[in-house]
Amino acid sequence: MAAPTEERLIGGIASGDLKKGFTRGYGIYVTSRRIIGIKKRKLGLAGALTSGVASWASGGLTVEESRRAISELEKEKDIEVARDEVASIELRKPTFFKRGHLIIRLASGEEIKIMVLGKKAFEALRQLMQAFKPEALTVKD
Repeated sequence: MAAPTEERLIGGIASGDLKKGFTRGYGIYVTSRRIIGIKKRKLGLAGALTSGVASWASGGLTVEESRRAISELEKEKDIEVARDEVASIELRKPTFFKRGHLIIRLASGEEIKIMVLGKKAFEALRQLMQAFKPEALTVKD
């Protein structure tokens, strides 16, 4: 049986509508302890996407399945941010004229920016970040 403090997978999104730097197609996964980012060519759990959104919540995963999924994510990670390192999370909704974004600001002052190009990706990220650290989240529609 799992200890109450064991890390568990909350959910994730992999989408061609997420872009980090020059990489279009990105995956964001959250656990009870951290955010993990994965480049599109390594989307692992969600598979490679050319467009659209694949998102899921892990409520149905057993403790062992959650452990295995986290282990796979660790092998493929591009970024990793611990929950207690996150100072704030800003999520801006994309519009017809402007791209949206996810900005994760760390206590160190560093920022991680991911462009959000589609509204479905935005909504999935909103749910994930709300589940991850609601007190740090600011949403700009």
